[in-house]
Amino acid sequence: MAGNPNPSPATRFGAERSNPSGRKMGSRDRLSSKFFEALAKIFDESGEQGLRDLAAKDGATFFKMISSVQPKQVEERHDPVGDMADERLDELIEMANAERERRQNTVQ
Repeated sequence: MAGNPNPSPATRFGAERSNPSGRKMGSRDRLSSKFFEALAKIFDESGEQGLRDLAAKDGATFFKMISSVQPKQVEERHDPVGDMADERLDELIEMANAERERRQNTVQ
């Protein structure tokens, strides 16, 4: 075989999901929900000291547990313009318009 015909992860499985009525990406299934409920119950019983004891006695298991509760995929959104207040955007537009007008007057 000459390699993957669709190397891009965005197109590898087609444009549409195979099961559009399925669970949304990132939503928890019944098993992981029950796991977190049990974990919360154990934490309520033994609290921070229980975590400290586990970390001291069995560090590998402690860190496996920590990694299991971390999100598998993190999506970072950085939109400096979208995060600005409308008033600040208005100021920047006014500054840009004033600069454009100044440059036009300089050229003439």
